[in-house]
Amino acid sequence: MIAARLSCAFAIICAVLPGPALAQSSAHIAQVDHVLKGTQPYAVKYSTNNCPALDVIEFGWPKGLVLNCEYKMHDSGLNIDRTAVAYLLDIPAAKIALWIETACAKLVVAPDTCFDAVLKDATNNSGLMFAVSGNVMEDMEVPGHFKNYFFRNGVTTSFKAGVNGSAAVMTLDDQQALTLLPTTDARAIATGKARFWSTLPVEFALYAGLSVDAFPLDKPKGRQDWLNRTQTEMLAALAGADNRLLDAWICANAAIKFHTVCKGHE
Repeated sequence: MIAARLSCAFAIICAVLPGPALAQSSAHIAQVDHVLKGTQPYAVKYSTNNCPALDVIEFGWPKGLVLNCEYKMHDSGLNIDRTAVAYLLDIPAAKIALWIETACAKLVVAPDTCFDAVLKDATNNSGLMFAVSGNVMEDMEVPGHFKNYFFRNGVTTSFKAGVNGSAAVMTLDDQQALTLLPTTDARAIATGKARFWSTLPVEFALYAGLSVDAFPLDKPKGRQDWLNRTQTEMLAALAGADNRLLDAWICANAAIKFHTVCKGHE
């Protein structure tokens, strides 16, 4: 995400980039790189600590893959600068571009606008931020009026009642305490949408050939299974050309967004 890292400074990510990635569109890579270096992801752009990489394994993610971002944004509603902490997965532009290219190729008829549209959706939905943990402040309802949303493995996850969706001003210490809670402490998951593309559990279940109720979010085991699954899928995606969370999303939304279907879904 940080410019100096986008050329695969993290050896562990570069090592898993497959050979075919070298033949992908350089224009697409540049397009994603432009977004990463521009206004998104904002937790990196407005970081106050330069987002150092964690040198320890956290929540089962290999060390070196996760950035510890402390960031500050001005809340125009409260007229104060709000600070937050978020642990973000550091993903090179070439890898994101490859995922999108691979997903678009799954459509029976892939329009020329597919790459642009899928990248735009990722940017609008998540700011190209896959939050392993921590607080991704959002101002979806009123621009400049921020609310707290804690994440785990790319999914908005509640670890304390009354925090997610609130405008409460929290200290970094209080946020860090919630950020470091074990995944098993997750008390609620509202929709289960997984970043970057807001993939619903049922969309993934249908794509993967699982039962539609494979991930019941109203049950502790269902929540754990979904958070474990999003982590497993992202780790696999980093090691290949396919991101099945994206594939599931594009196939579920192909008819509405692109007036086609995925191959094998005719």
